[in-house]
Amino acid sequence: MRMRIWAPLAAALLTTSALAVPARADEADFLARFEGAWSGAGSLKPTARALSVPLECAANGGTGARSLSLGGKCSALILSRTLSADLQFDPATKRYSGVYITEGDAPAALNGVRAGDSLVLAVKWPKPVNGDSHATMIIRNAGQGKFTFTVRDAVEPGGPTVTTANFTLSKVGRTAEAN
Repeated sequence: MRMRIWAPLAAALLTTSALAVPARADEADFLARFEGAWSGAGSLKPTARALSVPLECAANGGTGARSLSLGGKCSALILSRTLSADLQFDPATKRYSGVYITEGDAPAALNGVRAGDSLVLAVKWPKPVNGDSHATMIIRNAGQGKFTFTVRDAVEPGGPTVTTANFTLSKVGRTAEAN
């Protein structure tokens, strides 16, 4: 009787352990998509009352098996902003955490998960930005030499959620097929 209980349990544990290893490898492969130099364009809504401003961007990505660091600068005629995000993946919880820094604002905490080709992150600033201290950041990279970076926020306290940053960047010096 004891063998009947333990054999399926042992098989289930071995199967679960075997499946956990590829999940970690998959995460490292996903993060590696962000490695290197990037350039592109998008728009930024710098304040609640401002119109979206078109910007050109250049960024660099550095990765490890469980980490991602993106940093760069977006600019237009008179507006220039440095941006960075540093994330760590915790394989035990399957969650990402880190920090997001935009020029002129205090560092924001990031916390979230990967959903397919996207990192979906809650942004929490230590003091209100655009009337509140919470937003959502989505970084999507389908592995084709491009990634998008979007921030959605309620720009008025209690108001509707709108896109405050939306950028598409392409890998510098490579075709989309090479990535």
